[in-house]
Amino acid sequence: MARALWILALVPSVGCSGSSSGPPSGQEPPGGKLGAEILVGYYSKIAFSSLAESDQCPVLWGLQGGNWTMPTVRARRMALHIQASGKLAMGNEELGHATMDADLVDRGDGWLELTYLPIPVSHAPPNEAAPIDDIYQKRARLTFSVVDENGQTVTDQHDVVLIQSEVTE
Repeated sequence: MARALWILALVPSVGCSGSSSGPPSGQEPPGGKLGAEILVGYYSKIAFSSLAESDQCPVLWGLQGGNWTMPTVRARRMALHIQASGKLAMGNEELGHATMDADLVDRGDGWLELTYLPIPVSHAPPNEAAPIDDIYQKRARLTFSVVDENGQTVTDQHDVVLIQSEVTE
């Protein structure tokens, strides 16, 4: 019996020799809180891909007309009610922008999500009625900003390649 207690006394020290350069994911660092973060991307079928993984920005013809890009934003450490703003620009030409007040949805994987922010895509005035075929396969900048109900603000921007998408997925 004494031998079993001696072995149990050693168990807590096993595996404690490793070191970490920071707090475990999702935990507060010493002396401060982790800041809010957002991840911008797109859904393809049921899979989410962030713009950090792929630089493709799909533009599609909407079911009710017009060309649209519909990015998704995922957030951590933000209040549920947000104002999300997105802007798509190619050089000095703003191709579209949108702002939406919304409630984030808990995805169950540590992220809260606004599934779509529909941003209309067209040439800037006075050419807004012109076809947009000339923008595909070109680089643009997608800027996304989220402000939560506590005034916490996070902005993210990505250089993207505009691609023509045939269907909403």
